Amino acid sequence: MPLIPLIGFIPSNAAATYHTLAREENGGSFARMQSLVDEDIVRGRDVLEAYAEHGFKTEGIVKTIPGLSSKFDWPNFATIPMPPQALMSILPSYKAVNDSATKGLICPTSADLELEAVEALEKELGKRIYMVGPQFPDAVWAGEHPERKAKNEDDRGVIYVSLGSLFFLVLRPELIKYILESLKESGSPFVFAHASGIAQVPQELLDELKDDENCCVVKFAPQWDVVNHEATGYFLSHCGSNSTAEAMIAELPMVCMPLAADQGESPPCVISEIYKVAIDLKQVKTFTKPEFNKLYDGTVIVGTEEAIKAELKETWNKIRGPEGEAMRQRMKELKATVKKSWGSGRSKKDMLALGTCFE
Repeated sequence: MPLIPLIGFIPSNAAATYHTLAREENGGSFARMQSLVDEDIVRGRDVLEAYAEHGFKTEGIVKTIPGLSSKFDWPNFATIPMPPQALMSILPSYKAVNDSATKGLICPTSADLELEAVEALEKELGKRIYMVGPQFPDAVWAGEHPERKAKNEDDRGVIYVSLGSLFFLVLRPELIKYILESLKESGSPFVFAHASGIAQVPQELLDELKDDENCCVVKFAPQWDVVNHEATGYFLSHCGSNSTAEAMIAELPMVCMPLAADQGESPPCVISEIYKVAIDLKQVKTFTKPEFNKLYDGTVIVGTEEAIKAELKETWNKIRGPEGEAMRQRMKELKATVKKSWGSGRSKKDMLALGTCFE
């Protein structure tokens, strides 16, 4: 009995979706992992051992994703434990998306930021990709932000730091220590939220910061209010899809520190190179094999406390100077692009098409 027509949903952008769901010969990560796992199982290896060995492991091969710069693969889940059972549960999505019953995919991001990737994804899967985002209430698109009252850009000096509500630097807790210490040394006021259930912030670090009037450390922060607050000027983020969209609408330059899943290929990391509204931190990047310590652009990942803090210091200086203000202006232009797409462009058309796709 045939399945009813299905539409898949993936909370990601087109470039990351392509990297995840493309065929192995075209650089698809899920297909590659499944192939390696299957080969091991045929040779008699324990199933869980096979998944543990090949789950999101960096191979040091060049990956070229449509619309993005070539890279030596992508760091992924290197700072977060990935149980093999979790990988076993998500890899079948590759076959599900490629099943003939699946007629298309919904991505809640804007096609106008990555047209090349959208076209390549549709060609690769042979299915319609509905790029229907980012989605916000009409009041937000109209620019009604009661939280942001001040118009003086000089007042927007607070740096908001959040690595999301799911992932955290579990296997490299020293990184968050370096970031917060660097911010304190810079004199920049900051808000640090660590809502993830797996977040482990050293108590001695929390004790050190609690009486500093420039530091606000909380378990949970109402992110939409924070990014739109009159004092907030910049956002250090893991680059999840929600955080990305909110930063764009709030016109905040970003500092990128992707951890896992689609975050490496997310718009901030893309536009740090293309649209230049973000700075992608490099010395904090973590690979599953220490020998892979060089990025495709030639940057060597030293990864020491000294190297990381030197990059962070340089980053804080950049975003608080003319470069940061230029990034803010370009982010305003990017917001205008996605707003137009939602009002009358590809996002609007895809949303209307989605409503009639089964007629």
